[in-house]
Order: sequence, then structure tokens, then C-alpha cells
Amino acid sequence: MKKKNILKSLIAMVVSAFLVLTAVGCQAEPAPKPEIAPDPFTSVWGPGGEHIVTFSGDSAGHFAGEESEFILKLNNNSSEPWKVEYYLHLLDTDTILTEIAHDTVNVPAGLEPQIDIAVVFDEGLDGPYGLSLYTPTLEAQSVNTIWIGEKSAVSIGGWPSIASHPWLWPGSEDDKPDSVIDETVIQSAESFIKNSPTFVFDGIEGSLELINTGAYSERTISEGGPVGDITRGWELTYRFESRHAGYGDRTGEMLAQVVTPHEVNITIENGEVVSAMMDAQWDMINQEMVGSKYTEEAAGKTAEEFIKNSPTFTFDGIQESLEIVETLYPDIENAWQFVFHFESAHASYGDRTGQMLAEVITPHEAIITVEQGEIKNAVMDGKWDMVNQRMIDEIEISLAPIHEVEELFMKSFPVQIGVHTKGGLRNGCTTFRDAVVTREGDTINIGVTAQKPKNAICPAVYNFFEDNLNLGCDFTAGATYTLKVNDYITTFVAP
Repeated sequence: MKKKNILKSLIAMVVSAFLVLTAVGCQAEPAPKPEIAPDPFTSVWGPGGEHIVTFSGDSAGHFAGEESEFILKLNNNSSEPWKVEYYLHLLDTDTILTEIAHDTVNVPAGLEPQIDIAVVFDEGLDGPYGLSLYTPTLEAQSVNTIWIGEKSAVSIGGWPSIASHPWLWPGSEDDKPDSVIDETVIQSAESFIKNSPTFVFDGIEGSLELINTGAYSERTISEGGPVGDITRGWELTYRFESRHAGYGDRTGEMLAQVVTPHEVNITIENGEVVSAMMDAQWDMINQEMVGSKYTEEAAGKTAEEFIKNSPTFTFDGIQESLEIVETLYPDIENAWQFVFHFESAHASYGDRTGQMLAEVITPHEAIITVEQGEIKNAVMDGKWDMVNQRMIDEIEISLAPIHEVEELFMKSFPVQIGVHTKGGLRNGCTTFRDAVVTREGDTINIGVTAQKPKNAICPAVYNFFEDNLNLGCDFTAGATYTLKVNDYITTFVAP
């Protein structure tokens, strides 16, 4: 009797174990988390000023119940301590959902502390939301759109702001009148961009999109006098694409024929555009590069972006393989040559859509020449012209006939010397290619070349080109120098 009971117990244990294993085996595996591009954002207040606020993070890739991180930097360039109060809120279309962070920071003079803000979004949050950073200290605010969960094509409405909903924010002025962003503000910004020389020259109409808005306000206070009126402004961020690299009206320039993305930050006060910066380096109001644009670091970034947007790399370049291996320094002011290495997933060059390709990892070397912030020449593997998108052995390169050479003495200290050259293009197929400067003592040699497709039947039209070079300031005042531009020889005395 005892044996039978033991046998029954063993059978029951086996059956139970089988049922447990079966139940475990039948459970559905959790669905894999979708891969979402982070689409990082950066908002900057007061660039170039005494107090600079930088707020950054990802616009997408957030999930309810999981930790996300944002970064706040407070740069105190003044000689006095700076006390900053800030609020970080999550918004929906008409209110504040939650306060993520609130703190007051004492920033010593000359320092830039970084504050890492970690947040776990509540369960049930899904879709687009506004992320508001507000500082009563500066009476400034930015609102960025972020996505929790999967990103979709849902239409994103306007988020509340300190200007439109002042009663929502602690420390804000209750008597501040409504100032909701409307079509007139957006129309002013978009009209300014569409009529700017960069966009008029080759901007792609359908690519212009508004990606961020921010509101701010400030008072004018005179010493010993009354408090002035509040000035309210809007900061809008747009993106668009152009068909070539560079900025402004580039008529007559040799251009890289590659679709180029741009980001524009526009500030509007009282209906007028008071600031407009493209890619943080092109002043759209004064139509000039800003600050220390012509630096090796900035030129290297220009060269890297050119490669990343080139048809060869766009088609199958391996992102993580791109690296700069050498920098060369031509005898021209504000000019650099960068040597990059990268790999592609197939052989050959350019956009190879529809071609039968060898599936083999292919190493490449690209030499990019950047002068005065512009791509002047780009050659891959010594055989592929990245500017004109063709094999170099398919073009004929020759010295261009030179008609005029003029020395330019710039109003700077020390005096910089430039050269303005006017040359000829022998037929309708020939274009300006390059100008290379070498120097031997007191002799400056400039080799100016033109190019045309091999075996092309070209119109018998003689054209002209003009080019400017900055030779720098390494000259001795009163000394005589010889300038050779191809077969054109002249001399000048350095001032």
C-alpha cells in the first residue's frame, strides 16, 4: 500500500513538472523594442554673451517606465557669480503634465557646470509631448518636442509657453498678456528663409520644416529710471536642404553637387527678424561667416559633412569606419587638406542604384580641400572626382590662360595680401578646376587649372572665370615679391 502511494506521488510530480514546463514554453516572448533614431536636439540661449544656457537631449527613443537623460550646461563668462533658477516640465497641448526638475544653481565666475537630469516617464505616456526649460532668472524659455514610444506622423499642435500661458509657470508674471505664436510669426520666419540668398540660389522648396519654437521676454531697466515695457520674442528652428554645399549667392563658384542639410535658428521680436543663424556659422542677415569660422576644426567638420553627404558614402558607406588620418596645410590663408579613410559595403563610386555590384568591403581614401570655409577640391582614391561625380581619367585638365592678375592689400594688421585672377575657358565645356599656391622664398607660384570632359564636342564659346586667393600676411614690408600665375608674371612691393 505504501509503495502504491509513493508511485502515485511520483507520477503526480512528473505531471506537474510537465505542465509547468509546458506553460513556460508556451508563454509568448515579449515583442522586441522598435529601433528609433534618437534625433538629438540642442537649444542655446545667449551665445557669445556673459551667460550662456545650453540644453540638449534626444527628441525620440524614450519609453514609459525607462530612464532618459537630458543635459543642462550653465556657462558663466562674467567676472561675477551667477545664480540661476530653472524649471524642467513635461507638457501636453494645454497644460503642464509634470515637473521633472527644479533647482537653483550658483555658478562661479568663469565656470560651466554640467547638470545631468535623469527622468523616468510615467507609464501610459505615449506620443509627442513638449519638454519645457524655463528660467525665471533670464525670463527665457525653450520648448522642444519629444516622442515617448514610437514616433508617428501624428500632427503636433503648439505647446503652452510662458508667453501664452503665464499662469502655469511658478515665478512668472501674472499680468503678462497672451502672446500665442500665430501664423504671422511663422510667415515672417519662413518668408525670411525663402528670400535669403542661400535658399533662393538652390534651396529645395518642399524640404523646409519647422522643428522647434521657444518664447522669451525681457525688460529694459534704466539706472534710476522706471521699468520699461516687456519685449517678447520668438526663437524658431527650421531645417531645409539645398542642392549644393556652401552659403549665400554662389553664382560663378565651383560647387559640390551634393544635397546639403541646413538648420536655421531665427529670432523674431515685435514682428521683425533680429537674428538668423544657419548651421551656427552663417549670419543670414549680414551674409557672412561668423566669429572664428575659418579654423581647422570648422574646416574639418565641413569636409566630414561633405563626405557623409556624398553619393558614394550615402549609398553604402559604413558610418563607423569614417576617420580623419592626416591634415595637410597648403600655402594659402585659411586653407586645409584633410585625408579621410572609410569603407563601403560594395565596390565602385557614386550612386550605384540599379547596378550589379560586387559585395565586398571596399576601403577608400578621400582628400578634401577646404578654403575659406568652402570645398574647393575632393578626390577619392586618386581617381574619383567627388565634386563633379565622375572618374578623373574621363576629364582633361590643363593650365588655364590668364588675362589679368591684381594684388589686393587688405585693411588688416598685419596686412594680408590677396590675389584676384581673371582667366579664360576655351570652350563651352571647360570649367574652372583649381588654384594651387606654392612659395619659394620671395616667389609665389599659383597654378590655375581648368577641366573639360574627354572627347567631348564642345560649343565654340570662349568664357571667363574669376578667382580670389588669400596669401596671408607672411611678408616683409618694403620687400619686392615675384608673382607667377601660370605664364603671367608680375611683381609687387609688400606694404
